[in-house]
Amino acid sequence: MSQRGGGGRQVRWASGTRNSRGGAASPYIRHRPYPPGPGNRLTPNEEFAMCALLAGEPHEDHYRSIEPDWSSDEEGDDPYQRALDPRTTANPDDPPLAPGTRNRTTVGVEFEFLLAVSPGVLGGPDPHPEDGRALAQRLARYPSGSGAFDVSVRNMIVDTLRRNGIVAVKSEEGGFMPDPAFDGVNWWDNLEAADPQDDPNAAVLDGWAAHAQRIPGMSPDDTVATAAGMLAASFRQFHDDHGLGMYDTRDGTIERIAQTKIPQFLHGFNDSERAATCAQFETLSKRTVVDEVMKHQREIEDEVDPIAVALPGIDPAYLHWTCITDASVSTDEALPQVYSFAEGMTSESMEDAYKWFNGELRSPPLDYNNPTTRVALRNACAGLRDVYRIHKPMKQVGTGLHVHFGQEAGWTLLHLKKFATLWVLLEQSLETLHRWDRSHETRYCRPIRSESPLAHALLQGTGSPVLSNLRTRDPHLSRYYNAILEQHLPLSIDVDFLSSFLTDFATEIWQFDTITGLARALSGREIYGHVRFRVSGASRSNAPEQGPGSLTQTLEVRIMQGTLDADHIWRWISIVERMLIWSRDTPAAEYRAGLEDMLRGRRQPLTVLGIPRDDITWFSLHRHHRTGYFEYPDRGRVDWRQPFMSPGHGDTYDWPSRKTPTTIRRRNRPGDESDSDWEML
Repeated sequence: MSQRGGGGRQVRWASGTRNSRGGAASPYIRHRPYPPGPGNRLTPNEEFAMCALLAGEPHEDHYRSIEPDWSSDEEGDDPYQRALDPRTTANPDDPPLAPGTRNRTTVGVEFEFLLAVSPGVLGGPDPHPEDGRALAQRLARYPSGSGAFDVSVRNMIVDTLRRNGIVAVKSEEGGFMPDPAFDGVNWWDNLEAADPQDDPNAAVLDGWAAHAQRIPGMSPDDTVATAAGMLAASFRQFHDDHGLGMYDTRDGTIERIAQTKIPQFLHGFNDSERAATCAQFETLSKRTVVDEVMKHQREIEDEVDPIAVALPGIDPAYLHWTCITDASVSTDEALPQVYSFAEGMTSESMEDAYKWFNGELRSPPLDYNNPTTRVALRNACAGLRDVYRIHKPMKQVGTGLHVHFGQEAGWTLLHLKKFATLWVLLEQSLETLHRWDRSHETRYCRPIRSESPLAHALLQGTGSPVLSNLRTRDPHLSRYYNAILEQHLPLSIDVDFLSSFLTDFATEIWQFDTITGLARALSGREIYGHVRFRVSGASRSNAPEQGPGSLTQTLEVRIMQGTLDADHIWRWISIVERMLIWSRDTPAAEYRAGLEDMLRGRRQPLTVLGIPRDDITWFSLHRHHRTGYFEYPDRGRVDWRQPFMSPGHGDTYDWPSRKTPTTIRRRNRPGDESDSDWEML
């Protein structure tokens, strides 16, 4: 199978049927040794600084302040070299945690989705009446993408999630917020909820009763104002007495009560006074609802999910679930020809079938090891799928699934180097756990080994500002890092399968002496790689930044296609979490041995990394038998007769629970596009 940016064979994750040559595939890496450089002696000042370093005083600033004396080429014992002996020197890239510091691994999930909101035209037919999940009706009169449409759908979703036990909030934010003066809707409004049937208070409010007697001699205007004010006050008090939030009462309910109940409460009023009192009651009550809604939304806007992990310095906006629009999700390419069983449909009729909401649901950072985290993800997925028609995963709608991994105590440079090395070596195999298009056909998810700034810089050669300048800026530290690399990566194994480019890539990772430099080389702020290193700092990551486009001090893993299958999502999260923890906690010798075993095919990642066998089995059962990549049962051509995810939190296709190896097993056939790297367990 051809590789972009590196060549070589995939690393198999699980042992299986042996090939005809016997044994498993045995990929290797090639080592290009960098020149060791002159063995320069330290000046007295440099030697003093390094002795201070070994005594445990601050480390990285010493490296940056030392100016080596290049006047001596005398060979012999090198005190600097001895001071940076990796066998005796504490690694400056791995500062210890303060005593008692917790270091939970956090996951924050971004679910991109496409939701069918309403029929494409006002009063139009339901294209899939057998689906059973309701469509909005009032929103059909608003253009898709308008402020009124988007904020209403966003608020519908938030309300649905809250009813499902998810701490989701509405917020006043830029981008798609409506202009009340133009759209006639506020950021907390839901125009579809004007339907009294959607009012949770409606049934109880039917029991409200009041009495207003006309006072003789009072002018008509005063009569109307007095009666309307008294009735509006009684209406509000009824809410309080019965534990009803007036912010939940819909305009439609108020209109109905004003038309049907208020006339019954008025005694001694003439027709004109009765009509005016009803109208004024309606105005006063709606105004009170607006005030209560604003007050309520302000109160819950900063609500914190009790299972969210409040990372140091985190923006409070990330401590609850939110929903926004996502411009990368679109129906522009969802044409009739990409569906199956769409005979008779045209581009125009497909476009007119529904009005769509291109959304993104965001979770707060959650503790991976907290059992309620997985429950919350399931509740969120089921909350949406049980109520709304969410389009099945399909390349043409552009949905992705992004997971932000965090470390409560911050990332260390050593942890990031070890994880980045592991990811790059396994990246091609990791790609096959997802749809083929995620690594080949989207600009929002590109392979690090071929499309990162570091990959392009290595192809350009020396002189690129992306490459580390440590070899010339501090050759002693550069040699130390090479020695540390030798402890972690088996550079001396034979050359057969992995190209020198990939070896050079891994070698270059270990030449960065700051997290900021490494992150810029692997991601940058504008590169959408399989993993975006949204981190900064020296040897330990900084506190999270705040504001749009900020560095969240997370690793954003973007390679998975969009889905609301919580179990599928959790399997993928579990694999990456094992990679992160293995990289963080494994000593150098064990890390090196694990990489060598995986590269030589002695042990599979399943065993080395401690990945649950059930997860690998599940992915193996959902791979295309020819390409080797993950595939849904419709093979990318969604059936237009039912294009939506099934209700629930699990399988979006309601696949049969039993599959036979003869129909699922990955088999070698003439013309297969990949080696048999993933076989049945």
